[in-house]
Formats: sequence, C-alpha cells, structure tokens
Amino acid sequence: MEYFNKEELRNEIRGYMWALADCLERVYFPKCGWALLGLDPKNFKEESISLLKPEAIDIDKFIVTDVLMELYDYGINGERRGDWNWIDMATDTLSFIDGLKNFLLLHESSIRFSLDLSQHVLAVAHARNLLDEQEGITSVTDEAAVGLGVRGGVLMLSDVALLANMDEKSVRNAANPKHKNHLKTFNHGSRTYVTAEDALAWLKERRGFKPTVYIPQDAERNLTTSGFLSLADFGAYLLAQRKESGLTPQQVVKAVANPAMTLEALATMEKGEQIHFDRTAFIALAKALQLNVKTFVQASLTLHHRIEKALVEASLANLEEE
Repeated sequence: MEYFNKEELRNEIRGYMWALADCLERVYFPKCGWALLGLDPKNFKEESISLLKPEAIDIDKFIVTDVLMELYDYGINGERRGDWNWIDMATDTLSFIDGLKNFLLLHESSIRFSLDLSQHVLAVAHARNLLDEQEGITSVTDEAAVGLGVRGGVLMLSDVALLANMDEKSVRNAANPKHKNHLKTFNHGSRTYVTAEDALAWLKERRGFKPTVYIPQDAERNLTTSGFLSLADFGAYLLAQRKESGLTPQQVVKAVANPAMTLEALATMEKGEQIHFDRTAFIALAKALQLNVKTFVQASLTLHHRIEKALVEASLANLEEE
C-alpha cells in the first residue's frame, strides 16, 4: 500500500465513526448519534449530524483512535511503547472494524467513509506481533485454527509482504530455493508458512523493513548520545518532561508565548504525531521545561530533518513506481 500518515488515518477514523453514528439514528432513537460523537445538539445549528463540518468531531474521544494510533506506530514505524499484548490491545478494535465492513446499514449512510487504512494498520501490526513475540508453534498442526487471533510463531507470506513493504508475489518469488539467501518456508495443506525466526532473518536484509524498537517511557534520557529515535520517542519524552515539571499544556503554551506553539501543536507533538519545529519556539519550550536548550533543540532539529528526508524519499519512490 502507498505510504499514508497519521493525519490521513485520523481522517478515515472520523469518517466511519461519523457514518456509524449517523446510521444508528435510524434504528435507535433520534439524536442518539450526537451522543455517540460526544456532542450536544444544542450547541449546533445543524439539524442533522450528517450536516456537521468534519472538524466539529473530536475523534480523540474515541478509544479506537488511541488504539489505531498506537498500532500505527508499532506496525508501520516499528515503534513499540509500553508493555502490552495483542489480545488486550487490538482484538476489540479488530472485531469492530471487521463488523463495520459487514454492517450493511452503514454503507447506506450519506457520509463517505473508508476502512482501508485502518484494516492495513491492523494487518501490519498483527504481522509484526507474530514476528516479535515468536510464541506458540513453529509448525502448523491445525489448519482450521489458523486465524488472525490464533496463529502464533509462524507467518504467512502475506504477513511477510506487509512487513517488507512488498507485494505478495515478490515475496513468493523470493522463497524460491534457487535464489541466493532465499526466504525459507514450509508447507502445510494448501498454505505456505514461514517461521518467525526465518522471517526475521530474511526481513533484516530488506530495505523496506523497519526492525522493532522499544521506546522508553520515562524522562531520563541522554539526548547528547542517543537523540530521538522517532516521533513517538520525541512525544513520549516531551510528555514525560512536561509532567515532571508540573506544568499543564496551557501553562507551557503561555510560557513559550510563540504563535507556532499552540495547544493543538503541543498536543500533536506529545502524541508523537508531528513535530512543529520552530527554532525560537523550541528554545522557549526548552527553557519552560528546564531542559538543556542546546541539546534539546539540536536533537529536535535532527529528528525534524530525518522525518522530512524520509517523506521526500517516499514521495520520490512513489513517482518512480508511477
């Protein structure tokens, strides 16, 4: 799938949650959709939620948003924060998205929506979890039990393709024993599988694969030696430092006193979604949080440049494929 960012994923979430609230009014009771979106109809001139402006819907109120943002960091970027397991983290959201796909009434809503990005995030995150956990079996003994929530220790070729950012046909060709450093596979019934160990060994040699890194959650970091590993790492560090300083977001924004540092900008940075780099604002931010100004600003700038470079390279790669 072509690269997409978190903002595009958030827009998709807004679309199907909005459409779901809209269609459920047809089977529950009038105005119930407003409550599902966390809105009070008394505060809006629109008579129907289908007439709302998209920005009126705050998707950060939804649990599904938090889960999919976390799984995007994990699946797409290879960044795992905290100690969680797949069943607790993802199965409710997976069932929810699958349910929406098969909920016929939803598809009659006048609100346009898609599930593609959310389904892709769940699939990639699940493939990575199989790779990282390496739990369960190293061969498939019950083909009927092989499913998204059951299989462990082995990956299908489609899983490997997702992690390598390749199409499944190319991965299947790479499994040809005649190729040097081929992908080792085994067959069971009509399916082809790869052990997690063999998949990882092969993936490490692929340019499109990002190995999983575990992001520290505390504020104790030596930025001079390690810098920021990613946006998620930067966000976790910034949030931890603000809490350690005892400041609210409003107090930080007031202390920085720069148009580039709004409450929205600070919130997206603490969530690890974006870095709104402005030299003057970041100097003031470092001072407000009582950080070493030079070290913090340089580490932030380095991360900003790395992200911009990756975005440019991804755009150029897409142009080459067209």
